[in-house]
Amino acid sequence: MKVLTGLRPWLTRCYDVAGLPRTNNEMELTIRAIKTRYRRISGRNNWNAYLLRYGRCVAYYECWQHQPEGNKQLEARLRQVPANRWRQVREQTRLCHH
Repeated sequence: MKVLTGLRPWLTRCYDVAGLPRTNNEMELTIRAIKTRYRRISGRNNWNAYLLRYGRCVAYYECWQHQPEGNKQLEARLRQVPANRWRQVREQTRLCHH
């Protein structure tokens, strides 16, 4: 753990949040599962456009889905987001589409 003390706090977030993959192998399996699910739902062979558009939100949403009462917790958390901040993020996401 001495090695981790010099790192920025957000680099080791996986140890603070239950349900996040702890190792590189677990992360790769999680990403593959998300990718496979998207391809099955959409019928597309390639998920690059989806990843570029929603990438920063996809894994976060998946994490909530696997928590007990995850949907309710996510909805409660989203209700706390100020409207102007939500508009900022929505605009940033919209700009990623182009």
